Amino acid sequence: MGCNRLVVLLASAIASAAAPEEPQLAGRWKDADRSWILEFARGSDGAWTGARVAAAPPSSRTVIFENLVYDARAKLFRGTLIQPEDGSRHEVTLTLLTPTTAEAVVRKLFFTKRLSLARPPGPAETDKP
Repeated sequence: MGCNRLVVLLASAIASAAAPEEPQLAGRWKDADRSWILEFARGSDGAWTGARVAAAPPSSRTVIFENLVYDARAKLFRGTLIQPEDGSRHEVTLTLLTPTTAEAVVRKLFFTKRLSLARPPGPAETDKP
């Protein structure tokens, strides 16, 4: 193996080891306060969007979270929450507490609101005795 190739492999290994891993946000989450089902997906720009999904037909999607970007230093996502009732926009942070629980903190001036999110149990979990 040439010296140049060894240097490239070593630099690549160091960069991947130093890069913090972004928590897994993709998928469905349930808002404990409102019984909403939220579905998070990453856009082509790398930012995450969270949409409220209607539980019964006709199915509809209302974007609630937008432009969520992971801040590795703070270990949370930062973005915007859109109030579905009036369309107002507020700063939000979203932290994954465990792989199945998260907390969103919405700020408006001096007020703070916390939303608890949890992944709904999958089919395999609901079948267990």
